[in-house]
Amino acid sequence: ADNDCDGLVDEVTPPLVITVEISPSDVFTNSEIECFGNSSTGENVPLYLVINGIQYEQHWFNYVMISPGYLSKGDVVTCFTNGLLSSSESYTVWDRTIIGNSPPELSGVFLNQLDNGTIVCDISQSNYIDSDGDSVNFSFQWFIDGQLSEVTNSYLLSSDYSFRDGADATCIVTPNDGYIDGSAVSKTITLEQYVEDDPDDGGSGGSGGSDDTNEEV
Repeated sequence: ADNDCDGLVDEVTPPLVITVEISPSDVFTNSEIECFGNSSTGENVPLYLVINGIQYEQHWFNYVMISPGYLSKGDVVTCFTNGLLSSSESYTVWDRTIIGNSPPELSGVFLNQLDNGTIVCDISQSNYIDSDGDSVNFSFQWFIDGQLSEVTNSYLLSSDYSFRDGADATCIVTPNDGYIDGSAVSKTITLEQYVEDDPDDGGSGGSGGSDDTNEEV
C-alpha cells in the first residue's frame, strides 16, 4: 500500500509476536520444568518466574529450567515476559502450570508357595516410593492360567482354592497414594498341587508340597 501517496509501495513491518511456553504440559515434583521464550524478530525474550505468587528478581533470556525436586505438589508456577528490552511497548505474555500429584512407584513383587499350598504375594522385600511423601496402599489381583480368580484384594491365595498341578498363578499389585494409581507390577510362578498328609502315613508331609518357590520380578 502507498500510505503516504509518494508513488512507492510502503514497506510493511509485520507485527511483533512473542511466545512463552512451559514444558512438559503435565508436571510433577520429580519433573524437570522448562520455559521457552521466542520472538518473531529473533531478539532475546527476558523471562521471569513467579512461584506461588512470589516473583523472583532474577530474569533469564529465552530459556529457564527448574530442577526436579525443588517444587511440591500443588505449587503454581508462572513464566512470563513483559516484552523485549529494545521496545518501550509492553507485551505481557505468560504460561502457567500446577505441580500435579506424583503416582507411587513399586519396584517389584515376590511370589512364594508355602509347604501348605498357600501362595504369598509379598511386597515387603521390594522398594516403593511416593515423591510427594503420601502414604501408599496396595491392591492385589490373582489370575490362575490367565483367568481372574475369586480371590480379591488379598496378598494370600489360600490352599483352599482349587488349582491343578502345573497351573500358572499370577499376582498383580497396584500401588495407590490415595489420589492416583501407580504402575501395576506382576509376577507369575508355576504351582505344585498340595495334597494333605494321610493321617496313617506317619506325617511324612504333603506329597505335593513344594520347595518354597520364591521369585522376584
